[in-house]
Amino acid sequence: NMKYQFQKEMQEREENNRSRINHHRSLTKFNINNNKLRVLDTNRDQRMQIKEQQQKIKETIQQNKLKNIQDRQNAAMELYNMKKKAKFTRNQNEQSFNSSTIQEYKKRILQTNMEAQMIDVLTKKLEEQEAAMLAKLQNTYTQEKIVIQKLNEMASRSPSVKGANGIDSEATGHKKPKQEGSVSAKQQHQ
Repeated sequence: NMKYQFQKEMQEREENNRSRINHHRSLTKFNINNNKLRVLDTNRDQRMQIKEQQQKIKETIQQNKLKNIQDRQNAAMELYNMKKKAKFTRNQNEQSFNSSTIQEYKKRILQTNMEAQMIDVLTKKLEEQEAAMLAKLQNTYTQEKIVIQKLNEMASRSPSVKGANGIDSEATGHKKPKQEGSVSAKQQHQ
């Protein structure tokens, strides 16, 4: 009778330990999956922000290029019209021609060219920012792959729990928590 009582107590302890370990394993896998999802969500948000910034930079670069072209065209047209008008005026009345007008227009042309050069410098800076953001995005992808790989390794290292008699927990009615398939970073991007 004491032997039966002892065996019963040992069996209950074994069942309790097995339940505790299985609960701990389920909780661990749940936390791993949550961490994986959190990493994917964070990286997706970062990718969206970077892509939005890239789009804004591209639009700004395009606008600056168009403004630069327009400014140069306007300056050339203004100089052409000024010379044409000056020639016509000189032919009509040599005394009415004023060389200061030419100087004024040349000054405006020079100023326009300086502004165009500033736009070129700004455009180059924006293109450098875009390249840096592309590098940051690539780094985000790489970090995501590393974190996902570590989480998958943690999940695969979780040992199978067996009782003292070698029977798997599934045979005793304690079912293993179903492991959800990991979604690769590549699939998440698509």
